[in-house]
Order: sequence, then C-alpha cells, then structure tokens
Amino acid sequence: EKEPAFTPHLIPLNTYTNQSICGLLPENWDKIPQKVPVVILDGLDEIESKNIRDAVRNIERFSENNPNVKMLISCRNNFYNPESKNYSGTLKGFSTYVLLNLDAIQIGEYINKKLGVQADYFNKIILDNGLKDILISPFYLTNLVEQFKKENNIPRNKIEIFDNMINLRIKLDIEKYRTTVDLRKQKNCIISALETIALVMETLGRNYIYEEELKKIPNVNDKKEILEFCLLEKKKQGNKIIWNFEHNNFQEYLA
Repeated sequence: EKEPAFTPHLIPLNTYTNQSICGLLPENWDKIPQKVPVVILDGLDEIESKNIRDAVRNIERFSENNPNVKMLISCRNNFYNPESKNYSGTLKGFSTYVLLNLDAIQIGEYINKKLGVQADYFNKIILDNGLKDILISPFYLTNLVEQFKKENNIPRNKIEIFDNMINLRIKLDIEKYRTTVDLRKQKNCIISALETIALVMETLGRNYIYEEELKKIPNVNDKKEILEFCLLEKKKQGNKIIWNFEHNNFQEYLA
C-alpha cells in the first residue's frame, strides 16, 4: 500500500484573532520529508467581521511565501466572492470550487440504504409534508432519516424538525449521562438557556463564546454544569475555555 503523499493540517478559523497562519500550525509542520503539506482552513465565514480583512491578508501572504504548500479553505457561498475576469475574488490567487447539493439519485440511494422496505413510506410522508426540496442538504436528509427510524414519522416543517431534533438529543443525553447528572426535570430550563446563549452568540457575530462571557449571562452561569451535556461543546483554546454549538444550524435556529 502506497504511503500518502500529503500531510494535512486542519485549522478551525472560528476563533481566529489576527494570528499569522504559521503561528496556527504545529511546530516543524513543514519538516516532514517527502510529504506535501496541505493546510486546511475551515470556516472563513466564521471569523468575526472585524478580523476578516487581516485574515485574508495573512492567508494571501502565507500562500505567496509558501508556494509548494497546498491550501484548502472552506467558506459558505454567501460570504465569499469568487474570482472573475476583472476581479481576483475574496482570496487572490485561489480557485473557487462549489460543493454541490445532493441530487435525486444520491438522495434515493441513501434513503434506500438506511430504510430498506420502509423507504417508500418515508418518501410518501416527505411528499405529503412538502419537504422534498430540503433533502438536497445532507444535514436535513440524515436527520430526517434518523428521526423516521426512531419514530416511524417525520415533522411537517422546519420548525418541527428542529424542535424534534433538539428534543431527541436531550432525551438521548438524559439516558447517556444518567449516572453523571439528572437532566430529566431540567429540559425547559436547558432549552431556555440554550436560546439565550445562541442569541448572545448571534449578537456577537460569531459561533463561540468564551467561558468568562458565559458567566456574565443572567440565568445561564448557574446551568453550566448541565449545559455541557446538551448540544454544546466545551473546548480549551490556548489559555481560554470556549463554548460552541455542535452545529451552526442549532445556534441559528435557537437564536
């Protein structure tokens, strides 16, 4: 079996604060012999607006100074301007590639693989509820299939889809962490706190919040111990603790 020719380095950009790209990479990242480094910068659109221009300049500078390094940068379509004949694009010297939606064949294959003989019934409910168009998104397709497998039914609209996903997640967490913390009687408090945190993050224009900021939010600080188990992830970033939702869609919906 051939050795892989590339060495990938994944860097999430959601907490980017004007560091050089080299400063975000591990020590000796470019010293692995006979390997081509691939720097993957994930979430250009998740950088705070006040830092985006510096980020673009630092990315372009790094690319110019390291021509042998491959770079891949992910970004939502509506936050990125592709290159054209008279415009270099958001990032000069980069080519734009669009991740396409799922097509009907891919959607059908996934549903048949996951649901087997129940696929026809699932498709009927999708059509009856007018949800066919959203299946082009892997997020909705996978979650709707999972909801159907658990309940033999699916919600009627996006609001019900998210409500159902959140309720199912909390139910799973109640069982998963039953020997760690009792979440059964705190469901409404959890959802209320999650909504508040999501709204604060949206107001700040980012998809994370520092723990010291979390402590200042009324009626949230005293629930930190239980929130860690429900839709939120807690990570160490340098010498600080940050919190973020498992998926940006949860943050946007709850806000």
